[in-house]
Amino acid sequence: MKLEFSDEVEELFEEISPYIVGYGKLADEVPDDIKEKLKRYKELLAEYACY
Repeated sequence: MKLEFSDEVEELFEEISPYIVGYGKLADEVPDDIKEKLKRYKELLAEYACY
């Protein structure tokens, strides 16, 4: 079974991926909006994990 993500998940990933330095961890110096986007990204992934 292939899981397809929404456009929102893909857009968030594209925006936050340059700032990720480890497994779900952000670099030390990131804008606050990126922190919020990572939080939303993790929420969406948790919702997908329920399926």
